[in-house]
Amino acid sequence: MRILSIVGSQRKHGNTSHTVYLLSQKIKNYSHNYEIDSDINTVFLSEHIIRMCKGCRICFNKGEKNCPLKDDLLEIKNKINEADIIILSSPVYVEDVSGLLKNWIDRMAFVCHRPEFPGKSAYVISTSGAGSTKHTLMTMSTALRTWGFSIIGADTFKTGAFMNKDEMKKKYDKRLDKIAGKIVDYYRLSRFLSPGFLALMIFRIQQLYYKKSSEKDSVDYRYWEKMQWLGEKRNYYITVKTNIIKVFFARVSGSIIAKFVLK
Repeated sequence: MRILSIVGSQRKHGNTSHTVYLLSQKIKNYSHNYEIDSDINTVFLSEHIIRMCKGCRICFNKGEKNCPLKDDLLEIKNKINEADIIILSSPVYVEDVSGLLKNWIDRMAFVCHRPEFPGKSAYVISTSGAGSTKHTLMTMSTALRTWGFSIIGADTFKTGAFMNKDEMKKKYDKRLDKIAGKIVDYYRLSRFLSPGFLALMIFRIQQLYYKKSSEKDSVDYRYWEKMQWLGEKRNYYITVKTNIIKVFFARVSGSIIAKFVLK
């Protein structure tokens, strides 16, 4: 089980980093109980060069390798491709993700057009000084679902301005243990093969967009055609085992929404 933790905080030893570290230790212990080898690596976005998106659309129109911003973005994307599960985390800044993480999500926007991570799963974590809404978690989860990820779960931790590892472990030990178990079980039982209603609906909306596209020679259309995702019998990016009734209503809902958003 290969896990990649992506930390969207400028503080390498801050609350978000501590939370992810403690969770990683829990995952190692839990996976050991099932004799599952766990390889967990961490990417601190603050240690990488990720330049601000220029909005030039070259990644959409010509492919991400033609982006004029030659930095570490594709290196990180390759690390994601090598993982089975990612843990995406961010501190809460003004009820949303940090600017560091938001820019990374913006730079990865081409994956919204050409989903590259079906079959992979993600857990989303935020930390906040005081109470917060779930908007930060929604920002991360929405991006990941659009990229093809199955979302295992999402959780936010109230940590104050700073909470050291010992304090955090004492306060959140049981919750972190529960999350670790959920992540390992998701992998162990291959639950990513049963996508939720929202994931199925998002796929349907994307599918209809490209089926109706007039730009048949675009990079995006050719990608969807190559992946064989445009066929009417295709319900999801990968072959999945899921309830036929759920699939039906997800496709109907997606088709209705598509009529309004794809005008």
